Amino acid sequence: MLLLSLRGSLKALALSLFPLFFLACAPKPSLLLSSDPKLILLATPGFRFNDTGFVKHYNDKISVEIYSIGQVMLVLEIRSDSICLNGECHSKARVNEEIFGSKVAYETLLEEVIEGKDIFKGEGKLTEQGLIRQHLVSPDYDIVYERSLKGTFFRDRINKTALMIKEL
Repeated sequence: MLLLSLRGSLKALALSLFPLFFLACAPKPSLLLSSDPKLILLATPGFRFNDTGFVKHYNDKISVEIYSIGQVMLVLEIRSDSICLNGECHSKARVNEEIFGSKVAYETLLEEVIEGKDIFKGEGKLTEQGLIRQHLVSPDYDIVYERSLKGTFFRDRINKTALMIKEL
């Protein structure tokens, strides 16, 4: 009798802990650190978005959301190992090549521009009166990249690519 009672108690304990096992293995939700409204332009030969949106920083990703007439037009998420466009994820290298062209792109270029960091390891960098400017020229690209407190502007005249993120 005691053995049946003990077996029933162990079974009840196992069943009550079963959901906790799956909750412990569930992915942790992203923690929103900041959300800033911006005017965003993203233009390539294949597509163009130019409207208001948000740049959101999470503990594990960066999200750029572009809206038009109150509707989400584009959600671009940069994660540690991939970039997702409206929920469809690809390697960072592939997305950077699609946006900037294969002769310009490298794995972290898009992230560096969105974050307002140096591109191409700071090559051609000039700083004056609060404006940081990089002008990079080769037979494959003619890039003007400018950053200030008001925003970031990237333009490649040869590959016809532009990315602007401006404070509202």
